[in-house]
Amino acid sequence: MKINHLFNLLTVATGMLALAAVTSCDNNGGSEAKPVDTAVLTTQAEVDAFAKQARMTSLTIKGEDITDISNLDVTSVDELVIKGTSIEEINTTTFASVNTKFEISDNSKLTAISGLGLKFCTADIIISGNAVLENIKGFMGIKTMSGNFNISGNPMLGEDDGDAPEDYGFNVLKYLVDNQVLSFSQITLSNNHPGAATDPTMIGLMQGGYPTYTIRSIGDVAEISKTECQDLILLGADVDDDVWGAINLTGLKVVHGNLYAEGCSFTMLGNVLANKSGEGLIVEGGFTFKNFVAFQQNDINAFLNTDNFPTHVGGDVILEKMMLHGWPGAGLNSVTEVDGDIVVKECTYDPNIAWGVCTKVHGSVTFDNLLPGHNSGNMGPWNIEVGFEEIDGDLSITNNGWFVNFQGWNKVKKIGGNLLVKGNTKTAYEGGFVGGIDPIEAATGLGFDFIQNWIWNGVVAYDKVECYDVLDNKVEFTASK
Repeated sequence: MKINHLFNLLTVATGMLALAAVTSCDNNGGSEAKPVDTAVLTTQAEVDAFAKQARMTSLTIKGEDITDISNLDVTSVDELVIKGTSIEEINTTTFASVNTKFEISDNSKLTAISGLGLKFCTADIIISGNAVLENIKGFMGIKTMSGNFNISGNPMLGEDDGDAPEDYGFNVLKYLVDNQVLSFSQITLSNNHPGAATDPTMIGLMQGGYPTYTIRSIGDVAEISKTECQDLILLGADVDDDVWGAINLTGLKVVHGNLYAEGCSFTMLGNVLANKSGEGLIVEGGFTFKNFVAFQQNDINAFLNTDNFPTHVGGDVILEKMMLHGWPGAGLNSVTEVDGDIVVKECTYDPNIAWGVCTKVHGSVTFDNLLPGHNSGNMGPWNIEVGFEEIDGDLSITNNGWFVNFQGWNKVKKIGGNLLVKGNTKTAYEGGFVGGIDPIEAATGLGFDFIQNWIWNGVVAYDKVECYDVLDNKVEFTASK
């Protein structure tokens, strides 16, 4: 009897253990019996097999093999990273709370974050480098958030439209602010859609009642239906002179914001910009031109060879990866004042177009990684001549291998911010080497002794100057004579 009783007890215990094993399995066959604290999932098979978790310290989902995470079931995680996957849409009911970091970055096919289970977030949210992302409405379910919300480098996300619904673009952020989940001070926006707000307080307000037109081909020109717009955005090599001509025929007269053009192939601004009689397109804001297809006319690039550039630019002037050649009096030499920044970066560049009559810059000035252009003689020693008298912000002259001196900078009376001169080292060419600014002791009047005189004369504050010589040694200045 005792043996039979013991056998029966063992049988019952075995059955209970089996039942416990069965009931601990989730719908995907995973088990909560062995919690996972940290995991890195790199294949779709690993994602599909991942067991249900109530609490994790870190979960990283990365790899181009991963296309779907909708079956994951993780209730709470401290650090969550979704990076470099092939996911096209994130639509899940999991991740109810994220506590320290939530990153969604570099997912080349991701178009939408349309659904998340996220309700409680003490983490910083980082959304960056997602090339085709347009929709982030999945974050609208957040009830409380104490971290920061950083969105950068998503070129299709956030085009401002105050008339769009609350789940459109950055209107999602405004929705969270309006519902006291976020404050504007927690939000950082940069380098997203060219028509997107960078100041979160301006979400939904940028257009001021005017549409923003984005043109990628001649077919898009038909969308221009008004004589005034907020921003005009031109993207891609299909935007050529024929497209410019078609824009001119639409009757569009005023761009109240900015003209942004990247990767285009049109050859002359003067075909469309308003002339001295006011005939043509008036741009009240700034200009950005990047990555243009090279165009040569009579052995020079004619892109800026127009006197139709406005004398007073109401925003930034940004020129990046361009062939910039011209003659005195044309192109940028008509500009006398710039309300924003001047940035000239990775361009071939002639002193002839270098801001000869521009006396006032309300922002900062950057000349970075420039090479001599068509009119620079035998490609020998070279400088950048300017008419600047006042720069309210910073001045940076960096990584210009041919830059040798400060000839043409003698009109400057004020630099309100920092001065950085660095990386202007010697460059080899047929005649030997050029570049490298003369040291103070050379007393040429155009080397670093020029900067020393700026300090002594109160043009720039001593403690805001940082300069490096041809060997990348820091140049030592004195505060007074």
